[in-house]
Formats: sequence, C-alpha cells, structure tokens
Amino acid sequence: MRLRARLRDGPAPFGLYLLLALLSFPTMGAVVNGTAGWTYLLDVLDDGGGLPRLGIAVREWSAFGPTLWDPYLTAGNGFLGQFALPPYSPDVALAFLVGPFAGFAIAVWLTSALAGIGMHLFLRDSVGLATAAVIGGSIIALFCFWHPIYGISVAMLPLILWLGDRAVASGRGWPNRHALLWVVVATLGLYAGQVQVVIIVAALQLAWLVVVDGTIRRCFGMWAVTWVLALALYGPVLATQLALLPGSERSIWDIAYLIGASPGQAIAAVAGHYGSILVGIPFARGITPNEARYGTLFLGGIGLVLAIVGIVAGRRTRAPRALLVLLVAIPVLDFVAILATPLQEHLPILNSFQFVRIRHFFPFALAAAAAIGIDAISDRRLAQVTPRRLWVVVGGACLALTPVVVQMAIATRQVVLRLPRFDGADRRDVGWLLAAGGLAITVIGAAILLALLIRGRSRAVPLALVAVLVVLAGDRALLANAAPLLGPSISTFDESLALTPGQSFLLAQPGISGQRVLTFGDNVNRMAFQGLLQADGYQAIYPLTYHGFFGAMTAPGLVADPARYHYFHSWGARAYAFGPGVDPELVALVGARWLYVRDGETPTVPGLIERFRSGDVTIYEDPNAFPRAFVVGAVESLGDRTAVLERMAGATLAELRGRAFVSGHESTVEALIGGTPGPAGSARIVVNRPDRIEIDVRADRPGLVVLTDVMEPGWTADVDGSPAEIATVDATFRGVTVSPTNRRVVFRYAPGFTYLGFAVAAIALLVMLLIAGGIRVRRRRHTEPEGSL
Repeated sequence: MRLRARLRDGPAPFGLYLLLALLSFPTMGAVVNGTAGWTYLLDVLDDGGGLPRLGIAVREWSAFGPTLWDPYLTAGNGFLGQFALPPYSPDVALAFLVGPFAGFAIAVWLTSALAGIGMHLFLRDSVGLATAAVIGGSIIALFCFWHPIYGISVAMLPLILWLGDRAVASGRGWPNRHALLWVVVATLGLYAGQVQVVIIVAALQLAWLVVVDGTIRRCFGMWAVTWVLALALYGPVLATQLALLPGSERSIWDIAYLIGASPGQAIAAVAGHYGSILVGIPFARGITPNEARYGTLFLGGIGLVLAIVGIVAGRRTRAPRALLVLLVAIPVLDFVAILATPLQEHLPILNSFQFVRIRHFFPFALAAAAAIGIDAISDRRLAQVTPRRLWVVVGGACLALTPVVVQMAIATRQVVLRLPRFDGADRRDVGWLLAAGGLAITVIGAAILLALLIRGRSRAVPLALVAVLVVLAGDRALLANAAPLLGPSISTFDESLALTPGQSFLLAQPGISGQRVLTFGDNVNRMAFQGLLQADGYQAIYPLTYHGFFGAMTAPGLVADPARYHYFHSWGARAYAFGPGVDPELVALVGARWLYVRDGETPTVPGLIERFRSGDVTIYEDPNAFPRAFVVGAVESLGDRTAVLERMAGATLAELRGRAFVSGHESTVEALIGGTPGPAGSARIVVNRPDRIEIDVRADRPGLVVLTDVMEPGWTADVDGSPAEIATVDATFRGVTVSPTNRRVVFRYAPGFTYLGFAVAAIALLVMLLIAGGIRVRRRRHTEPEGSL
C-alpha cells in the first residue's frame, strides 16, 4: 500500500525511466559499441540536426568564441539560421564537455527518458489512470518515435500538457510556479527541438486545455502569455530565421513534390504512414512499408491489444475520451495538411512549414490508448463489458496479432538463413535477430493478455499485469533496436564522420584554411565536421543565391538525371554534387581546389591532378581553382540573376577571372561596367574569422575585390576605414570597389535582426526573473506564521 501511494502521489520514478532509456535506440548502441554503434543516418550524420552541428559549433567556438556566422557549409551562412536544431542548446554545451559524439548520445538518452517521465506525470495527474496503466503507457512512450532530428520537441508533449493542466488547475491565475516551469520547458523545447514541431505542440496544448480544463476565456490568456514569453526567450534564433527565410532556398520549396497534394496521393500517404507504424517492425515481402527514415512506433502485438481494449472498454471521462478522439484526429489533420499544401505557396512565411508533422504525435496518442487499455484491465472494467463487446476485443486482438505472427515467422526464417554469416554480422543480421526475439516476447505477452481478457474477474489480474509490464519493457527494448536496423538510413559515426586518411592529407596542406573542398559520393558534411571549408553541404536554411549558383555549377550532373534535377530545384536542402558532371569553370570560381571522391568516377574537370589515394577515396587538386579573394577590372551587368547564371555557365576561366557579373542596377559598380576585363591587382586575406574578414589589396587600376563567400543580410564593409557598399556579384558572392593603390578591405557580420532578438530575449529573461522573485516572495508570505516579523 505504501509503494502504491508513493507511485500515485509522489514524484515520477525518474530512475526507472533513465535506466530503461539506456535500452532505447540509438542509445544502447552508443553505450555498447561507442562510435561504432548504429544510429540514424538521415538528418543526423549528414545534417545540422545531429552530429555535424555539434562538431562545427564546438570547433568554431573553441577557436573564435560564440560567432554568428559559419563559413564552413556552402560558402557560409548565418549560424543561427543554418541548422535544423539551434546551435545554442544543451547538447552543444554537453558536446563542449564530453565531445560531440558523447554529447549526442547523452541527448538522445535524455530525450527518451523525458518522454517516459512526462508521460508518467501526464497519465497519473491529468488523465487519472491506475498505477499499472501509468507505468505501462510510459514504457511504451519511452520507446516511441525519438528521431534525434526533432530533439525533444515531440517527446516534450506530455510534459507540456501536464504543466498546462497544473498551471490552470492551481486556481492562482498567471503567474504561478507551474506556469513559470511551463515557460522554461517550452523554451528548452524551442532551443533543443525543431521550432515547427514545437509550434504544433503549442497548438495541441491549447486544444487540450480548452477541451479538458475549461473554456477558451479561462485558458487562452495563460496559454498565450506563456508561449509569447517562450518565443521571446527564443528571440535570437527566431529573428534570424524570419529574416533569412525569404531569401533562402526554402522560398522555392514545393512541399507537394514530396508528399503529394491530390486526394488520391493524400489517402495513399496517410494510409501508408499509419499502417506502417502500428506494429513497428518493417514487414518483409511487401506486407506494408517501413518508416525507417524517422523511426517507427514500437507498439507491437501487446500494444495493439491494449489499444483495442482502451478504445472498447476504457473509461469515458473527459480526459481519456479526448485522448481517444486525438487518436482519430491526428490522421485526419494529416490528410487535411497534405491537401492544403498547394495553398502554402501563397503564404510565403509558411511556404516551408510542414503541417504534416502532426503525424509525429500519433505515437503519443497510441501509447495513451494502450495505457487506457491497461487501466480498464486493472480496474476490472472488463467485467462490466457485455460478452459481445468482449469478443469484439478478443477478435480485434487476434486480427491485430496475425501480421505479428507472420512477421515473427519471416524474421525467424531470416535469422536461420543468416546464422552462418553472424560472425561478421551487418546491421540487417542483428536487426532480424532482435526482431525475432522481440516478436516472440510480444506473442507471449499478448497470449497472457488474451487469457486475461477472457478471465476478467480472475484474482490473478494484479500478478498478470506485473508480468505484462516486465514483458512489455523487454519487448519494447528489442523492437526499438530492431526496426531502425532493418531500414536503409542507418550508419555509424565511424563510417560517416570519423577522420579519414584523405581528410588528414587535406588538413596537412599549406593554406587549407582558405581553400574549399567539393565532395563526390560521400557524406558532404563530414568535411565541415573536421574544419574544412566546403563548397557543398546539407543545411536547413541556406541562401537562395547560392542555391542558384550551386545548381549552375552542378548542372551537367543534374541534367543527366531528371529525378535529381527535380529534387534539387523543388527541395534543395542538399547542395550535393550529384554524379561526376560539373561545370569546371564554376568549380574553379568557388575556389574548390580539392575534390574528394569516394566510390565514383573522376569529376568532369580538365587538368585535375591526383594527389592522394586510400582505399575507395581519391583526392584531386584543381590547379585552376581561384583564390578566395581576387580583384577584377570590369563588371558586366545583365537583366536578372537567371541571366547572370546563364552567362557564367558559358564563361571561360579568363572571363571569370577578369570580370564580375551583376544583375539589375548595382550603383556601387557603375564605374566598372564596360571596363577593361582582366585581373586588376592582388588580394590577400590577412584576418580570417567567421564574423570578420580583412583583405590587403594592391590595385593596379580601379577594380572590384571579389570575395567568394555568400552575400547575406547583415554584412557590412569598409575600405581603409570608410564605409563601402557591398555588391552581390557572380550571382551570390560579395564585391567591393577599390581605387588604385594599396587598400585594406574589411567585411564585418553585424546582423541587426539577430541583435534585436538578443535584446528581446534579455527583456523576457528579466521579466521571468522578476516573476520568479515575486512568486517566491508570495509563497514565503503565505507560509509565515501569524504574528511573525
């Protein structure tokens, strides 16, 4: 009784969930195998949502301090707008202390634990379920859909719902201590998660408060003030992204290209997604597709049975009913979001907002439904269910278990066939082994549950529930680590980002800090992870001007493959050299002196010199590569950016080296339009910091200093201390005019919009501190005994 009361009224069992989270994917692999452990490849090992972001931030800030500009990806970009997850976040702080890989592993471990802890508090206090149901639902939630690209933004939902409930139920209005903690968690979610997903969290919370806790008038004010404060604290990143989005590659995104927009495509997308995540193991032989890229929901047979019980026999109070409605509402909203995607092109600020991310919260609704099912069993509610409805439950459970049993047979067969090769097991071998074990446990646990359903009045119910919870934990752990391994988008840190002999060769080259690398056939962001400047890269947001330039540079490879051409010009987050076909003159212009080629053909660049070969990696040097800064004597003006790119695509090396190309009216270069083409002097970078570039220029005649770094809002320049206007030249780069003689040209990055964001965040932080102080004083007054001084 004492233990039951403690579980019911005391704190959540943090230790239990922290321990179980060690068994989740990819935490368990990182603990057991270190950097050789498997993790998600897509958006983790090749994007700013995962390890590259941590490595770049740690290396750059260790050298220069916290900067606002990152020169390492696609010729540079605003640091706070570059990554899927912000660089100012707890996992970056961890990475400084323990290194990028360990920081990543700790962050994903804590994310899974947070999901379990938050679900425990929510099911216990907000939904009011029995202890066994609370623990069972929390175990299922802990092993759910925790792809690191989303940070904690999905996992935080139950904790946010719980905090909102407590804040509203306190009766003290705003502010109170739960509302204050609500702001803290929401802000943490913004800094350690995807902002799009956190916005959906806020919308779901408002719907929950209105439906479960009261009227709009009662809840909306507290909800609005809390989230406004959280967004204000997120000000630096939010202001930067809002300023950069209109001029980024996201402004040309065609979301319908990937998810479809016709009713038929929408139905197929929704059915395929939700049908593939119910069990959580990718079915072989085309039974159903697998959501391998972003993880799966590991409900399995036991979870399916429990969810069916919850739907049929769960209690019908307001909170459980709302959760069951959510189970239906999420797929419907997903369907509507797909149909609405064509409308987004008329709303520029929302052009890249993916409303279909509502689907990431379906695992939460399913885990809640399973918890409601456990609650129905533990409270003997099944004894009150009519025999007809009970057999509906049993029949539905058997039907749900059928594909699980089929898959177990297939998995067992695959394991037997692969046994001779297990000494050198690949990830699929291990995945099938885990799947067979996990599904065997699933069937055993489901059989116990079916017996329990048929004998709902049995005195053995409490003992059986304990057995089911134990089986559930083992089953979830095995399936959680099996499902991703059977998908295509899995790799290891060692395979994708560890230092290679080829990179060691490059890092040893003199002057490498100012020379760019173009990658063929490998993870492009692995160069930036090791401190090499990249002409390519994978980012959440990067300038549209550079997107156009990169498309022209890689046009021969894109034209040869219509699917890649469509992908690049409709989506474009990946600036990859698709195939060996490139425009050699534009490769030289961007300063890509080194071409890192893995498992591919030699790039179509004349005059390449092979400098290094190791295994499947060959490194070529392009002796024609331009320096990062140079001086030209003439400017050619064309109608628009498209005309500039077309002209550059047909230009020779001599033309690119002797003149710059501009679009429209650039007043600062008028004097050089129609001038004499050719080099007009020399330029040498003497200060090379992310936020500041200083160039010593010797101009033989009036000319234009070209710096082949991206031009973005926030950059200013001066020549010998006098302000100078920066022209956007060669479609994307920076140019400043100089007169004959020796000059010092200085470029500084001073984004006023980001500074404004910092000011707003500072004010919000001050408000939070004053509120916290006021709450503390108020609580102290209420606890002081009468007559005290």
